[in-house]
Amino acid sequence: MIGVSSFSTKKILFVGDSITHEGARPRGFITKLRSIQDIDYEILAERGANSKQISSMVDNYSLDLAPQLIIAQSGINDLLEGKKDQETMESQTAMIDRIQNRYPNTPIWFLPIHPIKQNNKIIESPI
Repeated sequence: MIGVSSFSTKKILFVGDSITHEGARPRGFITKLRSIQDIDYEILAERGANSKQISSMVDNYSLDLAPQLIIAQSGINDLLEGKKDQETMESQTAMIDRIQNRYPNTPIWFLPIHPIKQNNKIIESPI
């Protein structure tokens, strides 16, 4: 969590990959958040997007909503593409920097990478 001490925000931009893209489905995390908090939101996400692709989406997106909070998520696809931990962390850091540059007064909450299984091997977050 960067820059927010309490959750009273009403306008949220969700940025990420398929997890974020699917977040508004019936059991998605955005739907669950909306069940406890009345929010206006936009989702800027693409299935299969890595951190660099998400950064490009942020650069090229025109918002209808002036977000009071950005919730960002990335990194799983970086790891699935075979990127090393350090490269994934650098891409995530660059993505957060680009979001902060585009929305300098908007706090960002970054969701960590959850463990995933690929080819019978558990891949865990480098962070």
